[in-house]
Amino acid sequence: MKKENIQYITVLQLQKLLQENEIKGGTFMGLITDTEEKNIAKPKACELDGTRKIVMTVAQAFAHAQYVNKMKKLDANYEPKPRTWGVRMENSPLIDHNGVFYLEVFFNDNVKTKVLGYYRNGVQLDKEHVRANMREKKEEMVCYRNYALTSILQIKMNKVRYMIIANR
Repeated sequence: MKKENIQYITVLQLQKLLQENEIKGGTFMGLITDTEEKNIAKPKACELDGTRKIVMTVAQAFAHAQYVNKMKKLDANYEPKPRTWGVRMENSPLIDHNGVFYLEVFFNDNVKTKVLGYYRNGVQLDKEHVRANMREKKEEMVCYRNYALTSILQIKMNKVRYMIIANR
């Protein structure tokens, strides 16, 4: 059995890795993230305010110009909309928003996403209870997400799994 290549890095090292490694075409990434669940209808009323979710996702990262080229091949009339916040880093999938860096990833219908768990104040919540209190999601042909680098627990790309450790 082939041994997996695992490296432990800080958030700052992850930022440097994403800025310096050339993203060709679309680089597939496996992500495990810890983010706030924002799709709960009336979270205070159902005592789910502050709920966080751990999610495993497979997505693609592009340098922005590559993404625009891909979309124009699908739709000749495609015109990218300007960002409402943050600045795209040149030749990188990173967004800089007031010194906080985000990884912009894209996924379509073929995306594999799995919620590993919901948590509130460090206590695991029942998935079915949380899901019963969610708003209905709208369908999108291609959607994107911006993950703060500090919310990424693991990222796998180019056959290396990076485990993100706290900056010290």
